[in-house]
Amino acid sequence: MTAAGPVGAKRIVGYGDEISVLPGETIAFHVSCEPPVDSYEATIVRMRSGDPRAGAVGLRHTPVLPVGVFPGHTRTTVAGSYGVAPAGDAVDQEVLTPAVLALPTLAAGRRQVLLAAEKAAEKSAGEAGEKAAGASVTLLLDELLRPAVHVDGRQVVRGETPLTVSRWHVLVAVVDRRAGRVRLAYGAADSAERTTAEAPLDPASPGPAGGTGPGAGGAWTVVFGAELGGGTAPRHPFTGRLERPLLAREPGMARAEELLLGDRAVLRDAGDLIAAWDFAEDISSWDIRDAGPSALHGTLHNLPQRAVRGTHWQRGTTDWRQAPDEYAAVHFLADAIEDCRWPVDFTVTVPPGTPSGFYAARLSSGQDEEFVPFFVRPAATSRRASVLLVAPTATYGAYGNSRFWWESPIQEAVQDRLVELGPEEQYLLTHSELGLSSYDCHLDGTDVCYVSRLRPNLNMRPGHVRAEGYTCDLYLVDWLEHEGYEFDVVTDEDVHREGADLLARYPVVLTGTHPEYMSARIFDAFDGYTLGGGRLLYLGGNGFFMNVNFDPRRPWVMENRRVDLWERDEETQRAESYNSTDGLRGGRLGAIGRSAMAAVGVESATMGFDRSYPIVRDDRSRTPAAEFVFAGVDSEVIGDYGALGGGAIGQEWDNAAGHVPAPGHVVLGSSRDHSLVPPLFGASKPDYHGDVVLLFKGAGCVFSAGSMAWCGALSHNGYRNDISTITRNVIDRFLDPEAFAGVAANG
Repeated sequence: MTAAGPVGAKRIVGYGDEISVLPGETIAFHVSCEPPVDSYEATIVRMRSGDPRAGAVGLRHTPVLPVGVFPGHTRTTVAGSYGVAPAGDAVDQEVLTPAVLALPTLAAGRRQVLLAAEKAAEKSAGEAGEKAAGASVTLLLDELLRPAVHVDGRQVVRGETPLTVSRWHVLVAVVDRRAGRVRLAYGAADSAERTTAEAPLDPASPGPAGGTGPGAGGAWTVVFGAELGGGTAPRHPFTGRLERPLLAREPGMARAEELLLGDRAVLRDAGDLIAAWDFAEDISSWDIRDAGPSALHGTLHNLPQRAVRGTHWQRGTTDWRQAPDEYAAVHFLADAIEDCRWPVDFTVTVPPGTPSGFYAARLSSGQDEEFVPFFVRPAATSRRASVLLVAPTATYGAYGNSRFWWESPIQEAVQDRLVELGPEEQYLLTHSELGLSSYDCHLDGTDVCYVSRLRPNLNMRPGHVRAEGYTCDLYLVDWLEHEGYEFDVVTDEDVHREGADLLARYPVVLTGTHPEYMSARIFDAFDGYTLGGGRLLYLGGNGFFMNVNFDPRRPWVMENRRVDLWERDEETQRAESYNSTDGLRGGRLGAIGRSAMAAVGVESATMGFDRSYPIVRDDRSRTPAAEFVFAGVDSEVIGDYGALGGGAIGQEWDNAAGHVPAPGHVVLGSSRDHSLVPPLFGASKPDYHGDVVLLFKGAGCVFSAGSMAWCGALSHNGYRNDISTITRNVIDRFLDPEAFAGVAANG
C-alpha cells in the first residue's frame, strides 16, 4: 500500500449497494481512489463512537472481518438524467419526423440534446459484440440555445433564433433521406410564429461508424434528454422540461404540431405516428409509456423530476393526481445522479450470527482512511434484544453531500463562527458529479427532489466536521455499549417496509439524534407503536418533522419535496408540492395530518449551533408519574455540559410551546435564555426554548429529549452525569412491564 503524506481532502471514497442487511446476506462495495493511493486494505468493523475531536469520546471501532487488500482505481461518474426506449427496427424510415415540446431552464453554454434516435452499429470482428454509434437523428440545442438537427453525427441544419429560457417551445424536424432534405421549424408554444430552416442531406451519407442510414447496423434506441452515442452513459444532457416527444413517418409540420399540442386522444388514432411518449401516464413510476401504435415503452434514469407542470397546466390545479394531463412533463437535469455505476471492487457476506449493530467497511492506505457505513439488522430467528435503535437513514440521505453547509450565508450566522471545511467537503468541492443533497439546488435553481444512496454519502461518516447526524448517533451507540445494554438496530427503510409490526417486537424503541425526515409510513409506525403500548425514547431534536418517501421499485431513491421551507417560487411551491412516488404532499408532516406534538409531545422549535444550553427542572417533574425519571438526580439545573456545544439542548431542538397541555403530557424541564437564534428573527421570544417531556399514551409512553445535543452529553465525566442517569432511568423503567399509573392532566 502506498503511504500518503498529510491528508487534506479525502483520497478514498466508496459506497455499498445496500445499507441494511441480515446475517448471511451480501453487500457489494464500490471504491474510488485518488492518486497516489494505488491500493487499500478493507476490513469490516463494528462502529462504537465517531468523534475524534479533543475532549470527545474518540473514533472507536472493533475489527470483525478482514476482507483483503485491493488495487485502487480512480472511478468516473457521469451525471445527467435521461430516458431510454428500445425501438427495434421501428425507426427505419426513409422520412422521419422527430418532434417535442421543450422548456429550457438553463442557458448552459454547451450542447443539450432534446431527443435522439440512435442505431447501434457492430464493430469489427475483433471486437465482436461491442456496439458503436451508427445512424442517428438528433434534435438538440447548441451552446446558444439555437435548435439544430444532426444526422449520423453531423450537423445538417440549425436555426438562428435561440429558444427562451423558461418558456415552452414547439420543435419539429423532418429528415427526408429520400429527397435529401432536412427541415426544421420551431417557436414558442403560445405563439403562432415559427422560425424555419432547411438544408440538403446526402441520402447515402455514411454514419460515423460506417452506417448508411436505414437498414444499417443494429436496433434503434430512442433517448430523451441526452444521447448515448453507442455507449451506456448520457452525453450532452438537457436541463429543462420535455413533453410529448414523438416520432412520425412523414406527417408534415402542421400535422406534427397538431400531435404535439392537441388533446391526448389525438395520439390514440394517429396512423402516421411511429411512437408518442405520453409523460402523463405512470407519473408515480420511472416508466415512460408510448401512446402510439408501436408500444415502444421506456424508462427514466438518473432522477429527472416527475409530477411537474406541462403546457396544459391550469393555474388552479395543485395536485397532479387530479389532473395528470396538466403534469405531462418531465424535468431533465444535467447534474442529477442516481447511481455512480462504479464497478464492484469487493463483496462481503455478513457471517451468520453477526450481532445487529452499526458497521462499516474501513478502507485504509497509509494515513488515508474511509468508512462506508452499513447496518446489520437482526435475523428473525435470532435471539432478540429488548431495546431497538432505529437509525435515521432518511435524514442521513436528505443531508447527503450537502453543499448548503458552506454555500449558504445563514451558516456563519447560526454557528457564530467561520464555516470549517473538512476532508469530505474538500472532496465534494472537486467532485460535483457525486450529486447533491435535498438542501441544494440543481444548476438551473430547481430544488433537489430525489436523492439516492447508490453513491458515496460523505456526510454520513464518523468524524465528519459538523459532528452531527451519523457521528452524533454514535454517541448513543457508545453509551449503550458502555452501559451494557443489548440492543438491535434497524433503519428507517426497514421500518418503512415493515411498519409497526417491526417495532412491536421490542418493549423499548430508541430514535437517533435527528429523525427529521420520515415517510408517512414510518411516522405511523412510531405513533401506532406507542398507541399500542410501546415505550419510545425520542433522543433527538427537529424530529418527526418532514415528509419523504422511498420509491417502491427503486428503494435506494428517496423523494423529498421541501415545499414549506425552501427556495422555490410561490407558484412552484403551490403547484409541485405533491410527491410523484406516493402522491402525498411533501414538506411538513403536519400538512398531511401527522402531528409531532401528538406523537411525541414536542415539535421542532428552532436551531442554533453557536452553543448549547442546560435544562432547568420544572415543578411538574416532581409529580408521581414522573419521579422515576429523576431517581438519583439532585440538581435543579442539568445538562450544563456536553460534547456538542457544552449543553444538552443545542444544535436543533423542540418544545411544546403554544399548545394546551393534554392529559398525560408532562413537561420535565426547559432551557432558557437562548442567545443566538432569536435575534435572527427579531426580538427574543420565550418559545425558542427547548422542552424535555414525558407523554403517556394509554399503556404506551414517550420520553422526548427534544434536542440533537442530548446524546453528546451522555459520556461527560466518564459517563457519570445527570443526562446519563436520566436516560438510564427511563430505559430501565420502560423495560419494566408494569403499567404506568397516576397520570394526571398537565395544568
